[in-house]
Amino acid sequence: MRYGIVAFSLFGLAIASTGCSRDAVDVDFSADAGRAIRFEGRCGDATRAVPGDPADGKVPVYWCDGDAVSVACEQATPSVGRYVLTCPDEFSVSASFGSGDSQQWGEGLHDFYAFSPADAPDLEISGDGTVKASLPSVQECRDGLLDPALLYLASAEEGISPESSVVTLHFRPVVTLLDISFAASEATEVRQIVVRSTQAGEKLAGTFVYDLGADRLGRVDGGSNVVAVRMLQSDGTPGVKLAAGESCRAIAVVLSQSSFVGLRVDVVTAAGVAGRSCAEPLVGGKRYAIELGALPAMNDAARRKLYASWMSYLPDDALLSALSIPGTHDAATSTLNLWSKCQSLSLGAQLNAGVRCFDLRPTGTDDLMIYHGTSTGVTFDEAIAAMDRYLAACPSEGCIVQMQRQGDAGNDATFRSRMGDYLNSSSAYRDRFVDFRPDLTLGELRGKILVLTRSDYDGALVGGKIASWQDDVTDQISSIVNGSASAKLFIQDKYGGTTGIDNKKNAIIAYLDKAREKAESEWLFNFTSLATAVVTTPKSNARTLNPATCDYLKVHPGCTGVVMMDFAGDTDVSGDELLRAVIDQNFYCHLPCVR
Repeated sequence: MRYGIVAFSLFGLAIASTGCSRDAVDVDFSADAGRAIRFEGRCGDATRAVPGDPADGKVPVYWCDGDAVSVACEQATPSVGRYVLTCPDEFSVSASFGSGDSQQWGEGLHDFYAFSPADAPDLEISGDGTVKASLPSVQECRDGLLDPALLYLASAEEGISPESSVVTLHFRPVVTLLDISFAASEATEVRQIVVRSTQAGEKLAGTFVYDLGADRLGRVDGGSNVVAVRMLQSDGTPGVKLAAGESCRAIAVVLSQSSFVGLRVDVVTAAGVAGRSCAEPLVGGKRYAIELGALPAMNDAARRKLYASWMSYLPDDALLSALSIPGTHDAATSTLNLWSKCQSLSLGAQLNAGVRCFDLRPTGTDDLMIYHGTSTGVTFDEAIAAMDRYLAACPSEGCIVQMQRQGDAGNDATFRSRMGDYLNSSSAYRDRFVDFRPDLTLGELRGKILVLTRSDYDGALVGGKIASWQDDVTDQISSIVNGSASAKLFIQDKYGGTTGIDNKKNAIIAYLDKAREKAESEWLFNFTSLATAVVTTPKSNARTLNPATCDYLKVHPGCTGVVMMDFAGDTDVSGDELLRAVIDQNFYCHLPCVR
């Protein structure tokens, strides 16, 4: 074996890489055609199972008993075999292959293509030297150790004679390892490490095609330019708690490219986010040590940065239906009085605080004025314009509008005509709108607005239609549709004056439980708003319901669906804590993605 080491200094990131060259194949002419083929695997510094610490310019990564390898050969019978490895000691650079799915020699020279692990997601290996597999964009790092099942390796041995007694497969890495370390300047809880490529179209994870013979990554389908590594304790508990001065390590696995340009690493903590970027190219298929040093103390700016662009720290292929999304009930009512006021912040301020779903209720007037008992002074177009401005500044984010006609002014015919015209043609923001699909991803929502309407309008449907929405119900099953596309929708929107605040609290909690249990592709809206009686106001009810919802999430974390709250971001009624608690579920809990 020949080893190499390369060192870079990139904006405070110390980066070292190691490589491994292929050895020549040893041929022993002693077997006959038609006999079982025997394999062994070998590689000195880049095998699959257990990564060790760099030493003498090498990064030892060892085979372990039970590792599985798939071997494909068009000239052999069968053409693909699966083998379980046997190692001579606990950590080994060599292994023998069990007879499991034994392949037999055929006529002529043989080309062997091997891939490890044999049980990689979506694995398809063919005898022509191509492999298809999937690298997840959400990974897990437990006590600084990564899942060895993600350390994909490939081998290509071509032109082997059937007279060979043993075929030695020399493995090389398909993926790139980023060994990230940092220290805490203050006591904190680390929830997630995020690796992002700032280059458009560069995918760090997803379903990929790899040419084993040419050692080249080909097409990457779907996928993400963001890899999120969940930080777990040794027992699997989410979040790693660090004392001041304590160090932490995580390993991220990303797909090999010819080079990476514009890579950024961010550390998401309970108090905010911090990280660094590097502009120099990193060669794919290596292992890099990335030293972030001591994280800066998290302040209000670090917290605002995290929540103002929280979607940017999540993978593109995350299912939109599986996200935890904070929303605002009667979103445009910050200008109204005590009885009709449901929000303190303007739409622009809500967006900056992290709100991503907006309940808008335009009337059947020519200007589609939004009402809640009285005019808010905000038209539907002005609300969309506020989202447009925000998305232009933060293209990593996306918005959802849950819209219905409010009957306080105008008429249904005018609403149908004006809204249909606006969504289909007259809006200056027509290109912002995206159509609904059950498997819509965050990447497809970035920079876009998904309009889900409860009210019919003229012209083509833009976004999606909520098929039914009964008034003042604790639990309703509906659906979101667009043509033949449909997804189940659960709705909790009990707000009536006879409900009682304890009953409302129980309804909210029941739907938080339902959100954790629902299928990944199912949608859920959970309203925390309540209008109980003349002696209470939306704000006085929020003063009880917001902290109660937040407290329950602290004890029962998980996907929340869309939580439509009153006074989001308002510190006076814990609206700021609830908003952040909903967003935090995306970093704290497993996030399902399209595969």
